[in-house]
Amino acid sequence: MTRDYQRARHEAGHCLRLHAVGWPVDTIDGAGTRFHYPVVLADLPYYVEGHPGAVVRYCLDGLSAMFAGSLAACGSLAEVSRADQKIIDELGRAYKACRAPLNWSTLAEHAEAATRAWLREAPTRQALEVVSALLMKEGQIPGPAWRALAQQHGFARRCAALPVARRILHGASDLEPWGAPVLDWRLGTRGARVMLSSM
Repeated sequence: MTRDYQRARHEAGHCLRLHAVGWPVDTIDGAGTRFHYPVVLADLPYYVEGHPGAVVRYCLDGLSAMFAGSLAACGSLAEVSRADQKIIDELGRAYKACRAPLNWSTLAEHAEAATRAWLREAPTRQALEVVSALLMKEGQIPGPAWRALAQQHGFARRCAALPVARRILHGASDLEPWGAPVLDWRLGTRGARVMLSSM
């Protein structure tokens, strides 16, 4: 496996898992995957009291999406990129701060197991090949092209874990189209749009 193909497969793993768990993907390229948190991490403590299971699922989904890049590219979490680790750490801090009913290490074990099981599924393996090949050919997949590709190939997707609670907290008028303020890790600002950089 060439380095370029490994990088493309890494990003394909991220974007497909993000899509599968209902987190909006904006753009994918060889440098990273841009996506949006459906709920701002700082708001998680507000959800725990009324929706503890949804908070666990939300963080499990996010952690699974972070693991998916390395697991898809090399089958191991030994080579998690610094950008991916930064997001994992941020998720961990937010999760621990909200005192959810499942501890972080157990959640991480479940997220890894869920990701590995998802990667073994035939539709996932086929989707990884499609997205990796397109990334190798085109260099990037902008948001509209990504959504068309996902629809054309029927990539599996479900709703994110906390959409109803997000609307209760924020209301519709103060939301970006994806429901959260902007964040770009490369710029170091705070909010909810994220850029995952490749390995």
